[in-house]
Amino acid sequence: MLPLARPHATLGETVNKTLICFATAVMQAVHADAQHLILNFSEAMARAETHAYAVAISATAVDEAAAHRRQTRAGHLPTISFVEEVVRGDDPVAAFGTRLRQERFTAADFALDQLNRPEALSGARTVLEISQPLFTSGASLHTRRAARAAEAAAAAMAGRTREQVRLQAAAAYWGLALARQAGDVARAALGAARQHAAEAEAGWRAGTVSRSDRLATELRVAELESYHIDAEAHVMEAADALTLILGCDAGTSVTTTDSLTWQEETPQIAVDGVRPDVQALRWQRTAADHQARAARAASLPQIGAFARVAADARTPFGADGTSWMAGAALRWDLFSGFAVRGATDAARAQVRRLDAEERWLTARVEREIRQAQRALLAANQRVAVARAAVRHADEQLRVVQAESSQGISSVSNRLDAEVAWRSARLRHLQALHDVHLGMAHLIFAAGSMPVTELNK
Repeated sequence: MLPLARPHATLGETVNKTLICFATAVMQAVHADAQHLILNFSEAMARAETHAYAVAISATAVDEAAAHRRQTRAGHLPTISFVEEVVRGDDPVAAFGTRLRQERFTAADFALDQLNRPEALSGARTVLEISQPLFTSGASLHTRRAARAAEAAAAAMAGRTREQVRLQAAAAYWGLALARQAGDVARAALGAARQHAAEAEAGWRAGTVSRSDRLATELRVAELESYHIDAEAHVMEAADALTLILGCDAGTSVTTTDSLTWQEETPQIAVDGVRPDVQALRWQRTAADHQARAARAASLPQIGAFARVAADARTPFGADGTSWMAGAALRWDLFSGFAVRGATDAARAQVRRLDAEERWLTARVEREIRQAQRALLAANQRVAVARAAVRHADEQLRVVQAESSQGISSVSNRLDAEVAWRSARLRHLQALHDVHLGMAHLIFAAGSMPVTELNK
């Protein structure tokens, strides 16, 4: 019997196939354009300092502080303004002044009726004026110094942000290394469990292994397969965490070249410096002190000078009449309703608050350094214990496997030995991870870099 001929594809099927092909092409193009990074630890730290989102945000804070500092120059530099004003009306005073400034005032304009009820007229006035502060009783000087200190504080906090980014990048980098090496342990354990299960299956068929022991090996394979799936998912999560702190696109993949190892000699950490956040508090205290002085100066005399050139005409930008004026002015606010006093007291209170915060932060820094040192020491001790445990677990597994092949060891003993081997490996990896992360925490607590890296 001949096969039935397939009918022609409908329009809907054609459209669906076209959409599927288009989506497949787009996914392939996206995958082809995806960036792949291969980074060692130093390269990851350098990329985090330059590409992390937090670093970019802190840089904008420094730019804002610098812009505010430039604004304070107005207290020293002259201001120049240009005004073009066009008016029309029959206000008697305005009409009188407008005719006079336009230099077209005549004797007929002194008539009482003309003065009291002038006709509506138009006037245009062009004014160029320059104002220059001469003496501000220190207000502009202290305002500018406060802005400089605020900019320095923002720069110090940006430095602390970079240190925090380095800590986060270190945690993400070694977290990914731990996840991948833990995945290797999971694969090795799964392979050994599958081999054991195959041997138990063969022994059960030969009548040398009980059915319960064979089922126990199959159950262990299922458990390790589930663990292996979770380990692969942890690798992907850790990779996403690292690419996020590195400022990469979501589709970027990353490979870490440094593995979790143990250094016999721990790099020295400089702990006698001043942390950037402490420096920022000191600069903020300096800024608050200058702000208090500037607020106090607002109640003292202020002297300024000005010069003005004006041109008046019937049409805009004309010059029927011209005039100039120059002078100086003294301003002294004798009483401002306690506004100046309140601003001064608030600024002084801010100084005292920042003093207290600096003492508190300094005390916390000392304890954070000691805590990080204790944590790093404990992690190194755990590594030594874990290394010995790995050696014992390796030897125990080797002995049990040899005894199992000779039929003098039970299946449960081998399963227990495999569990102990996997647990010892994972504890060793976790201890190595804690050492690397402890070093990063100590660097962050001290606000410095290892001496060896500083010398580079």
